[in-house]
Amino acid sequence: MSGRSARFFGGPYPSLVFVESKASQSDLGSPSRQADPASVGRFHHIGYVVSSIEGAVAGMAKSLEADWDGAIIHDPLQTTRVAFLYPKIAANPVIELVEPVGPDSTVSRFLKRGGGLHHLCYEVDSVEQELERARARRDVIVRPPFPAAAFNQRKIAWVYTRTRLLIEYLEKDSNARDVAP
Repeated sequence: MSGRSARFFGGPYPSLVFVESKASQSDLGSPSRQADPASVGRFHHIGYVVSSIEGAVAGMAKSLEADWDGAIIHDPLQTTRVAFLYPKIAANPVIELVEPVGPDSTVSRFLKRGGGLHHLCYEVDSVEQELERARARRDVIVRPPFPAAAFNQRKIAWVYTRTRLLIEYLEKDSNARDVAP
């Protein structure tokens, strides 16, 4: 992939380039190449892009047997609106519905290609430490840490892995209860 522009899920990041790794595919499953499970953090939510939260939320909630509290949060830094669907079974993941706000939204291009499953989010002790780990893996830092409106201004950062997975890291709130979001 050396020299090719990275293609992201709807983001305006065409100038980013992957760097070739010296690891072979067979190295990826070896114990020396596996991440420390403690470094990954706690699975927080799945992001799903829709054209309209109001148009999608009832059907999604019914299909997933989830509850919606009616809240829609506007995030001007990401030019999105988001809503959370909470599973009736606590062990199941929270679903974040993400709607673009305007044509320059970070998810508009992704929606034009059909939308749907967009990212996984992990709650971590330190976003900066996770970004260091991502750099060591030669993943692409899509967006450095910034405050997120949906999470009471806690820091988030975006990473695009070499396996083409978009991950959002959410810094843990030391003062909050351990519930999503």
